[in-house]
Amino acid sequence: MGPCTFPALVTLVLLAVVAYIGWFVWGVKKHNWRFVNLEGCKAYSEVARALITSSGFAAAILTAVLRYSPELAWLIRRSVVLLVLAIIFAISFMMIFLRSTEAAVSRERLTNSNADYGPLNNKELTAVLITGAVSLAACLLGFLYLARIAFHL
Repeated sequence: MGPCTFPALVTLVLLAVVAYIGWFVWGVKKHNWRFVNLEGCKAYSEVARALITSSGFAAAILTAVLRYSPELAWLIRRSVVLLVLAIIFAISFMMIFLRSTEAAVSRERLTNSNADYGPLNNKELTAVLITGAVSLAACLLGFLYLARIAFHL
């Protein structure tokens, strides 16, 4: 791997996460796509749960490997820190998104008793997007550092 490859990959991952979140912001600004329902919330929660599980397994394995590979400790530590951040922000994302969805549906039911959807307000949307973006970026970067370990073996 060349000296510029890894920083380029990190930049690419961060740009991809920014573009993904930008897609949501564009939808809200252009088309008012801020409506959520519990089924959609459950789908995103499943993705966050998968992120938590995969990050947890990888962090546990890396922590176990740390004592056998002290020369790679700097890479392993960075990867573990990023994966743990991914877990923390994924849990926060799930809690914030579920509560925001419940609040949005409840607000909508005040005017339409049959509603099973509702719009997120700006604070809820911002909190959901930030926690989701940080979680996704930390997970991808954590696995990117994990992949970099192979080049140092």
